[in-house]
Amino acid sequence: TDTVVPQITEGMVGLLFILLLFTVLIYLLFFNSIFILPVNKLTQQIRSLVSREDYVTMLKIKGGDELSQLASWFNIRTSQLAEAFSKLKKRNKELSDAREMAEQASRSKNIFLASMSHDIRTPMNAIIGLSDVLKKTGLTKDQSQYIQVINSSAQSLLSLINDIMDFSKIEANQLELEAISFDLRQVMDDCADLVFFQTNEKCLEFVYFVSPTVPRYVYGDPNRLRQIILNLTSNAVKFTESGRVELWVEVLSKNDQSSQLLIEVRDTGIGLNKVAQEKLFTPFMQADSSTTRKFGGTGLGLAISKHLADLMGGSIELRSEEGVGTTASFKLKLKLDAKCLLSSRLPNISDPNIFLLGQNHFQNTVIERYLSSMGYSVTIASSVQAWLDFLNTAKNKNCLTICGDFDLLGDLSVLKNQLDVHGRRFDLLCFANESELQELSIEKLKDSLHIQFINYPLKLDSLQAQLNKLTRTDPEENRVNEQPELIA
Repeated sequence: TDTVVPQITEGMVGLLFILLLFTVLIYLLFFNSIFILPVNKLTQQIRSLVSREDYVTMLKIKGGDELSQLASWFNIRTSQLAEAFSKLKKRNKELSDAREMAEQASRSKNIFLASMSHDIRTPMNAIIGLSDVLKKTGLTKDQSQYIQVINSSAQSLLSLINDIMDFSKIEANQLELEAISFDLRQVMDDCADLVFFQTNEKCLEFVYFVSPTVPRYVYGDPNRLRQIILNLTSNAVKFTESGRVELWVEVLSKNDQSSQLLIEVRDTGIGLNKVAQEKLFTPFMQADSSTTRKFGGTGLGLAISKHLADLMGGSIELRSEEGVGTTASFKLKLKLDAKCLLSSRLPNISDPNIFLLGQNHFQNTVIERYLSSMGYSVTIASSVQAWLDFLNTAKNKNCLTICGDFDLLGDLSVLKNQLDVHGRRFDLLCFANESELQELSIEKLKDSLHIQFINYPLKLDSLQAQLNKLTRTDPEENRVNEQPELIA
């Protein structure tokens, strides 16, 4: 019995072990057939659909177990996606057709605008030109007013046509820029002449300054640059009822290849609040409806200017305070022409001392900066009496004075008795417009004051040319009885 019990025990253990192995094998076969195989089949179906980017075909379902229910819900989701995909394809087709129609309409519009603008510009230019000629003929006061209305209306319409054409080109990405060599200072001076005319009509003060360090010859598009500047200045004049408009051109940085410029247009106009500033560069938008009614305009000028600035690689920013004024800053980098590398010849100054008579702080600042760049030492007199005291106490044999405020001189004949003219020469360079020059009586002053005139606005080249003429030492070229002239 001692040997039988262990044998029975070993036999039962072996039997149990075999039974356990059989049970595990049966479980594995059951688990594989019931769970693993269906999961693999489901995975293969999904993988096949994904690889074919098939969002329509349903999964094959057998049985009613949990995996079948999962596949059933997957099919429901597939059906929803298929329906949405069908709608999306239909919508894309509609959008594609609409875009094609819009592009065709845009092409037709551009062709129409191009042809119509030419047909409209030709008679408009004739109207403007002939009205300018007609204004110079003998007209009555009423007739002159009628012609002025015709001329200004034609100018406004022509400007509107140009803005619409530019905006159409911008929308069609057909606006191209030139890259030619041009005289930057001449372009700025031309703009200043037009702005001065506009400000003079509204009795506004105009301050114009181009830094002497601004390069003369650069590469770029002079016409588009002129368009941006005139757009900014026209807005400044339009929205300024009193005070002044300023045009400043400075150099931010410069090297042998290029120059970074800062062109600022400042005004003392109505200004803008922050809400109005945010929509200022939006096409066809102005500060508010009352602005459009009072000042007119389409709201295209600034939008076009900003796009042109972006095309040039520059930027336009506005700083404004309601009731105080606005400053428009235009930053632009221009490539230098090789002619800029030639050093400009400074005048040969025999006497670097010069007097400046004027009470206008802004104009005095401009004149003083110009004179300092030429090598002059400037003494400023804010009143006529202070100026006369300077002249009589100065030891200079030749005294040169620049008068920025012609109205300060009053009756010029009074000066003859207050100046010590024995053995001395007094040159007076005055800024005056044509109407002021016509009212002057200077015949009695030829023996004491040698007067020359420069027209507004003040330009660096005109000032330098006139100073060179006044400081020449050749007596034949600097005659005492030299007739006064107006330098534009």
